[in-house]
Amino acid sequence: MSARPSGIIKLAINSDGRAALLFEFDQKKPLVAIIRDVCDKWTIKDPDRYAFKFADSNMYITEKNRKEIKDGVILKLGTTPELAAQAAYESLKSSNKDDLRRSLEQLGNSAKDKTFVQEFIQLKGEELLVRMIEDPKKSNDLIAVALAAYEVMMEHGIVSWDTLTPSFINKLVSFVNEGGGENQVAKALGILESVVLNSSSMLPVVSRGVKFPNLVKLIGSHHQGTQANAIGLINNLLLKDKSINMPSGTIRSIREALRTYVQGRATNLGKEMKHELYVFQVLTLNQLTPLAFEKYVSKSESHMQKLQFLSDTCFPDPVSSSGSRHSNPVATQGKKLGFSNNPPWNDFNETPPGMLALECMCYFAKNQAENCVKWVTDNLSRGEYQCPFGKSSIAVTKILYEILNIGVPPSGGEVEYLPVFYAVNDVFMEIFCLCIQLVNKTWREMHATSTDIDRVMMFVRRQILMGVNEGPQTIEHLKNILWGLTYQKIMDIIEGEKAAKEELTSQAVPVKNLREVIRPEIVRLVKEQRIAFLVKGTHFHTYSAGRPRKGSFWYCRLSPNTKFLHYGEVDENTQPSVESLPSKIAIAETKELLFGKDCPHMKKKFLAGAPPFDLAFSLIGEEGKDSELNFVAPDPRVYSMWTDGLRILLGHSMENQQATEDIETLLNMEMKLRLLDVENAPIPEKEPPIPSDPPNFKFAYDFS
Repeated sequence: MSARPSGIIKLAINSDGRAALLFEFDQKKPLVAIIRDVCDKWTIKDPDRYAFKFADSNMYITEKNRKEIKDGVILKLGTTPELAAQAAYESLKSSNKDDLRRSLEQLGNSAKDKTFVQEFIQLKGEELLVRMIEDPKKSNDLIAVALAAYEVMMEHGIVSWDTLTPSFINKLVSFVNEGGGENQVAKALGILESVVLNSSSMLPVVSRGVKFPNLVKLIGSHHQGTQANAIGLINNLLLKDKSINMPSGTIRSIREALRTYVQGRATNLGKEMKHELYVFQVLTLNQLTPLAFEKYVSKSESHMQKLQFLSDTCFPDPVSSSGSRHSNPVATQGKKLGFSNNPPWNDFNETPPGMLALECMCYFAKNQAENCVKWVTDNLSRGEYQCPFGKSSIAVTKILYEILNIGVPPSGGEVEYLPVFYAVNDVFMEIFCLCIQLVNKTWREMHATSTDIDRVMMFVRRQILMGVNEGPQTIEHLKNILWGLTYQKIMDIIEGEKAAKEELTSQAVPVKNLREVIRPEIVRLVKEQRIAFLVKGTHFHTYSAGRPRKGSFWYCRLSPNTKFLHYGEVDENTQPSVESLPSKIAIAETKELLFGKDCPHMKKKFLAGAPPFDLAFSLIGEEGKDSELNFVAPDPRVYSMWTDGLRILLGHSMENQQATEDIETLLNMEMKLRLLDVENAPIPEKEPPIPSDPPNFKFAYDFS
């Protein structure tokens, strides 16, 4: 059998009312010529009126994307995008409500294709849609379908969001503020969110028009789209409009709504909603940043009042004979309160935590006065074992500030939110109240003195970090976790880690040699595990205009023979087979693997949050841009597995830290098993010498 000529693809072509045609598609031949050949076979006149589409996605094939055509694909012969756009435009002028609804639904499907949208916009089709949406005579359900089509069309970035008019924005705002059909409100919220992200000129119009109390009500909607878009709009308004100064009461009502209607209803939150919860958590906690960088001002009356309140709460003066209460002189109480400097307010000059530490101390004194007074007075009687309240509070505030990543903008990647954040109001202060009492508990368990404060804080940091990483649901849950992490338990963990490290980093030559003998097999095992992960496949977010597209995912998996990557758009909860994924790319045809800022899709402008450079990678085929496959991993683990897996397939070494850690973990486990038989036997530093040969080999054993 002769070899197939280069550039020939075997596929099928169908058309309405005609039997499918098996066809050899020549990639070297112009599309217009191929269309003319197919029309000749079917005796179709005017081939200039026709174009090819992918049958499964209904996307037009152009000279730019024809490289995506693979063996076995099914193409459809239909009218050109110009004619289709003209027909869609004319159909929107229908006065029949049912016909108009069908036309809008069809437009929403067609608008997924950029080629069609370009032609539709040439006809001013988007302006016709805007007039329809602004028409007060149109019903809510009809407007909802029109909004859906408009949103899909604008995602291509052909029309600038800055060209929208204030009247159209205000119309969308009225849908949100005044209510309407659920689909109508959900789509209006989605478009307003895109306006906030993409239009600096229209941002003030949205900010002035949207009322946060109305958005809070919409969080309680049973419509998932409305709920997700409402919190998304809140988050992006807070991210983009720095002039918004949201009152603490509004933040509290948003948090309570999220706790009640999102956490309370859903047993399994989707990735997008978890991300929105994470973003709101970050934006709320970041409001503490100015306070953390504010220094104490000795001439500030409000600052002095806070410090005086703390002193008066911890050391109340007896009532005088006249019945009045005299304030304690703060400067003289500084040492008793456990501050380092004299005057004590100089302790708040380090930023962070700055005045945030004093705010936390006052919150503890006001809301848990009995615990605060007991904390301070009990330590005064402990002599050299006294735990300094002031220094400890400042250190704990700084630890919490760092562990909770306050002051850092939301990540574009997938980061877990803290359920405890939504459990109580003033969550940072509440966690502080818990942790400052943890300091006192750990201090006593360690029998620490004033010189041990840095060592105590090292243990407290580890306790808090382990507690937060457990994902506590409530403050009480967090307390149970922290109180269970006693000093002795932390010491056992540290000693265990130390012993394992010492054992497995032994300098004995035989142990080193054994590790090197075992290592190749362990490396092979880790490589197989990476390849198996790629064969299983992963869901990736679809990015549009520099941000994740809501509810849109694509799936990629390696074929069992490890020769092809199969991919295609899927639902979030499906795990498709290799056969059901429409597109593929051959590993053998891959030229290079790019990472981070070098990736083509990371060179675009990102509109929300920090660009996920650390999660991005691209597979570039030999054909260059037309055959690139761009990824944004959902989390660092998936990034590590995929990038190292692709490196293996391309004949390179694994480079990620996760691979090194996995190799070392498995190697350490294997070493432990191998050394069990010599657990108590001393291992020599050097191999024992091999004895020299005997003078002769004339010896035998008598079995008689």
